[in-house]
Amino acid sequence: MTVLVDLLTDTFSVEGSIDELDGLAMGYHSYSDMFKSQAAFFVANHILGPEKYYDEMI
Repeated sequence: MTVLVDLLTDTFSVEGSIDELDGLAMGYHSYSDMFKSQAAFFVANHILGPEKYYDEMI
């Protein structure tokens, strides 16, 4: 799953399957807020590769 966030228009879209989110406790708006918040964090901190960023945290 890939989430594309447009911070200028405050929108996002999902590419791929969202099946991995099924059964989790958060609702749509919580996911929306989380995706947008993470995108803003990556931009503010000049993080170009979120996957690499998270892999390095593990």
